[in-house]
Amino acid sequence: MLYVESPIGVGFSYSNTSSDYISWNDTTTADDNLKFLLNWLEKFPRYKDSDLYLAGDSYAGHFIPQLASLLLEHNKNPNIGPIKLKGVALGNPLLDLDISMESADNLWSHGAISDETLMLEKTVCKISRYYKELFVYNNVSKECSDVLDRINNE
Repeated sequence: MLYVESPIGVGFSYSNTSSDYISWNDTTTADDNLKFLLNWLEKFPRYKDSDLYLAGDSYAGHFIPQLASLLLEHNKNPNIGPIKLKGVALGNPLLDLDISMESADNLWSHGAISDETLMLEKTVCKISRYYKELFVYNNVSKECSDVLDRINNE
C-alpha cells in the first residue's frame, strides 16, 4: 500500500518552492499525482504490473476521479506499458458544495439539532452559501458563524 498526500502542503507533503503552495488547483494536483506515480513506478519497477486501486476521502472526491481519468488517457498511448487501474474508492467524498455541505437537514432528522437551530441555519446561514463564502471568498458573516457554532454545540 502506498500513501500519497496531496496537494502540496497537505499532511507531511511539502515543496522547496514557495509558489507551489499558492499555484495548485484540481488540474495541477491530478497532473502532479500522475507524474509522481510514473516516477515512482520507474524507481520501483517491480510494481509496474501490479493492480492499482485509488482511494481517498473528502476533497479526494475531486482528485481521485481526475487522476483516474488521466491514467486512462495515459494508458491509451500504445508506446508505453499501461498502468493497471482496477478500481476507485471514495469515502465521504466532497463532490459538490451545494450537495455535500447541506448537512443541517440530516442532523435535524437524526435529532442532533433542534427545530429552532435548523430554522436559523436555513434563514440566517444557508450552509452552502457559508462554505462558498469561506472557501471561495474567505469571508463569513458573524451571524452565520454564530449559527454554525450553535450547531456544533448541540
